[in-house]
Formats: sequence, C-alpha cells, structure tokens
Amino acid sequence: GESMKKIINGKVYDTTTAKRCSDVIDIGSVNELEYYGLTLYKKRTGEFFLSRDVYRGDLDNGIIPLTYDDAREWAESHLDADDYESIFGEISENDRGQILSLSISAAAAGRAAAQQGLSLSEYIEGLIP
Repeated sequence: GESMKKIINGKVYDTTTAKRCSDVIDIGSVNELEYYGLTLYKKRTGEFFLSRDVYRGDLDNGIIPLTYDDAREWAESHLDADDYESIFGEISENDRGQILSLSISAAAAGRAAAQQGLSLSEYIEGLIP
C-alpha cells in the first residue's frame, strides 16, 4: 500500500523511515468480511509496528504499535524461520535469557535521554544493539 505516517501516544510511526521487516502478510481472504494485509516494520528506536492495508471490511488502514514480545510472537506465527531470524537473531535452543537487575539513577538516565529527545525506555532500548 501507500506510505503511512501516524502519531500514536506521542510517538511517530512512519513507514517511509522505518525498516520494513516482512512482506505483506494477508489476513483473511477475498471471501471473508475482513480481508487485509499486515507488514512488520521496525523504527530506528527499535520499536516494532504493523502497517495495515485493508482490502475489504470495516477496519481502517492503520498502524498497530507492538511491544517487542508481541512483534516476536507475530513474526513466529506469520514468518518463516529465516525471516524471523533475520529480524530477531538466531534462536539458540539452549540460550536461556538471564534477567538482569540494574540500579541506575533515573535522573542521570533521564538527562541522557532528554539530550537525545527520547523517552527513558526508548533511550535504554536504543543502547542495546
């Protein structure tokens, strides 16, 4: 579909500046009431969103922000393994994630985030390659 730009909860989602991570995945079919395509995008902040192109039905064309976990689940359900790994990295079967507990001064992190015009979570997510 054509490019789409929306502001949702104070954040900009723009299909022209985000990285396109998937082909259009069709949901539904010509015979159903709802038939639309979804494309996965990733912002340079690391956030994921879906762009929806409606072919028929009452839904609007739109942008659907996703959490990282939502994006992973969506990709697991709709993309093949190679595409999935190209977005999220290779999955190692025995690679158990470790939970880190960090204590940092919110003020210091907040200053760093503000200098870049980002929210604290965007700033910290942006530190992770």
